[in-house]
Amino acid sequence: MHNESLADRQSDEPVKASKLDRIKTAALTTAIFAGPVVMGAGAMYVSTRNAKMALETAKLNLEAAKLNKS
Repeated sequence: MHNESLADRQSDEPVKASKLDRIKTAALTTAIFAGPVVMGAGAMYVSTRNAKMALETAKLNLEAAKLNKS
């Protein structure tokens, strides 16, 4: 009846990952989710900056056109 080996009896218990493995997993998960967020925020910043520059250019062109008309 007691022919079970020690390894068979211990396999029923869940194995807890080491602290380093848990840190690595958390860092990888964070990078997977944070990477696209950072890239999206950067793209939004560049897009907004370009839109502001285009608006300023349009204002300057309008002012130049008014001066040239006079």
